[in-house]
Amino acid sequence: MTTVPARVLCVDDEPKVLEGLQRTLGLVFDVETATSGAEGLEKVILGNFDVVVSDMRMPNMDGAAFLSKAKERAPDTERILLTGQADLRSTVAAINGGGIFRFLSKPCPPDLLERTVQEAIERRRAVLSERELQQATLAATVKTLLQILGMAAPLALRRSSFYGRCARHVTQKLAWPNAWQYEVAAELSQLGQVAIPDAILERSYARMELAHEEKQMVNGHAESAYQLLSPIPRLESVATMIRYQFGIPLQAVVTPEEVRGVRLLQVIGQLERLLGEVHSLKAALPRVKAHFAREFQEIVEALADLPGGELIGTCSIKVSDLRAGMVVDDDVRAKNGLLLLARGAEVSPAMVERLVRFASVVGVKEPLRIRASAGSVPPA
Repeated sequence: MTTVPARVLCVDDEPKVLEGLQRTLGLVFDVETATSGAEGLEKVILGNFDVVVSDMRMPNMDGAAFLSKAKERAPDTERILLTGQADLRSTVAAINGGGIFRFLSKPCPPDLLERTVQEAIERRRAVLSERELQQATLAATVKTLLQILGMAAPLALRRSSFYGRCARHVTQKLAWPNAWQYEVAAELSQLGQVAIPDAILERSYARMELAHEEKQMVNGHAESAYQLLSPIPRLESVATMIRYQFGIPLQAVVTPEEVRGVRLLQVIGQLERLLGEVHSLKAALPRVKAHFAREFQEIVEALADLPGGELIGTCSIKVSDLRAGMVVDDDVRAKNGLLLLARGAEVSPAMVERLVRFASVVGVKEPLRIRASAGSVPPA
């Protein structure tokens, strides 16, 4: 298997210096050069470099300014500064502002330069590998929590599926940075309902009268979710969004991103409640718009073209024909009456497996009613 050499960008305003760097590093790495900070930034934006090596003294844009801008455009690229003894003050500025991996004094021995570049490459790869592991672990954690929610509280999973679909649509349409945290907050917004007995949940979703203690239990699900999620690394802000999904207390201190997430959950929650009454996105949205203040309106307007917002029909299938991604239009129950999947829930791969298993052991009431919505293809 051929190993692709690491990519290194060398920036210096002296062509002869660049020729020397090319000779020194080109035997081991894939080297590109630039004769100015401006040209270097263009290449940083277009190329995926492992390491950038820059001279300190350059006209128009010195090494400190260049590496600081390079960090903004390619934060995962490691940066090395070549500097003379007279540039100590500028070197300190470059280290503070440019996130320098290491600085080397000129003239730098070729073997030291090559070794330093290799160490920078290894550090970059270790950081990226750790990040990928964290992201994979986080994704698996969220997936597992949703599967638990679906098994313990199918009614809550229905609402969670709707929240997640709305959040993905809004974050993509408005191009929110770090969209994943808003989408995960929406998907896990009902997680606290796993602690609520099924009978109470069913009466709550049917908008039946609840006893005082039962109301407290239902209303406390956001705090329960917060207690479950806040200890998980990288989910602290997600947990805060969920905690305050019914409103932020005046004394609470939250970040602008968390405020945005809370507003998103509030808008989706109001839309979900109104759709239960009018069964039409077109009819529900004006009422949602009237319910919220000006700072919420961008989110409301982004939901105007939510795919699948208008129900156009249903069809019937067997359990064996069920596929992940389908939306059920009626409660799915085992033959003994156990609720397996609530109306409106999007079917996950784990739920398909569970229903197939129930069908073979206990039996599932068939046919299943599958929703066909505007912008979707009805199942065959």
